[in-house]
Amino acid sequence: AAQLEQLLFKEVGGDSTVFLHCILHSSVTETTTHLASLPALFRLHGPALVSGFEVHSDFFDDHECHFHYGRPRGDRIGYHAMVLVGHRTAKGKRYFLLQNWWLRKQFVEVDEEYPAGSSARFSFVLSAPAYIRDSLAVSYKKYCKLDHVDQSEGIREF
Repeated sequence: AAQLEQLLFKEVGGDSTVFLHCILHSSVTETTTHLASLPALFRLHGPALVSGFEVHSDFFDDHECHFHYGRPRGDRIGYHAMVLVGHRTAKGKRYFLLQNWWLRKQFVEVDEEYPAGSSARFSFVLSAPAYIRDSLAVSYKKYCKLDHVDQSEGIREF
């Protein structure tokens, strides 16, 4: 619970897969960087945590606001986490829909090259967690205002 408090309320950052395991406790996850297996894993298990995503300066380009194809370009700025929420195939090429947490860029479509060049890892939950709420300490003295959840958009170096 103390680790979750650090991650959620004190913005210390950290590895999102550690955060996922902290919440899920005994649930089993499968993490892969093998992009060809993502559609089958998505059909079996649903959305996946995208972690260790190296953000490069092109991720902030306004003219490519929601689509990133090919290898990332520009300087590496930091790391980010998102959620894989969908996929499609067009002309034999796979594309992935990622949910982001930024107000101006809530969904991002990438082809296979972009996450491969960003060292992204995809973690699927394979077993249902047992009562997440009951496993976490509760303090009614702490709360999070929704208007501060999406703070100014930026990337933190870890």
